[in-house]
Amino acid sequence: MSPVSLAVRDLGLAGRQKISHALIFKGNNPQVLLEEAESLAAFLNCLEEETSSRPCGSCDHCRQIKSAVFPYWLTIAPQGAAGLIQIRQIRELQVKLAGKAPAGQVKVAALLDAHRMREESQNCLLKTLEEPPEDTILLLLTDRPQDLLPTVRSRCQLIDFGSRQLPPAQTELDLVLDVVRALESQGYYAVFDKAAFVEGSRKKRLPEFLAALEFLLRESLVSHLSPGAAAAGLAENLPAGLAADGRKLLTALEEVWQAGYFLERNVNALLILENLFLKINKLNIRVTEGG
Repeated sequence: MSPVSLAVRDLGLAGRQKISHALIFKGNNPQVLLEEAESLAAFLNCLEEETSSRPCGSCDHCRQIKSAVFPYWLTIAPQGAAGLIQIRQIRELQVKLAGKAPAGQVKVAALLDAHRMREESQNCLLKTLEEPPEDTILLLLTDRPQDLLPTVRSRCQLIDFGSRQLPPAQTELDLVLDVVRALESQGYYAVFDKAAFVEGSRKKRLPEFLAALEFLLRESLVSHLSPGAAAAGLAENLPAGLAADGRKLLTALEEVWQAGYFLERNVNALLILENLFLKINKLNIRVTEGG
């Protein structure tokens, strides 16, 4: 279960009776919006008694929601060649939402790319927005809420997630930290060994390694420029990060961008990594434990 954002935690802590029955989750990353919707569904249905510990991620309900098998966590997405949410899908959703959930549970339905509904589909959904079933929350996920009918928008609370991105996989973050620790402790001698290891172990997943390195450098740069701040609220959750003065962090970021540019143009991956690790070694980028 992904860490709960402040926006979702605030909604969950407000209590079921205080959450709007319809929410628009706005943002330019569909995966982030889906993660947030899933987290809210887990928050509201988690079996953990201590509210501040929800979602626990380990109870039956949290695991079922994560596996998309929880009966009261529903998602619909655009279908067909036109990529639209059909009126048939809305009607099927309404039938599923009409039933009563067991005591203590909440039906949460997420419409992915909600702006991909034609007017007739939105008008059909309007009936549910105007007379929502008991213990039901509708989530409209979209980067274009302006494409929804005014009558739909007026019945929803807008939560703007902006351009927040999901953190890279922990395995990639751990590898980045391992490389930087080796460069810090062994210097020049670690450059070629680590470059060969990363190239050999990542192959076609090398862009994911570069994305993780970029992520950690960005987090560190934001924290450096604004002490105590965490980019997108994620840095504070990391067990370790990178550090250097601001200019060196920015230079390292530029080197990662250049490495990505060369990788896209099929330059030898091992040479790209060797050059990148040499630059990071010279910039004296180091690992700081504890985020």
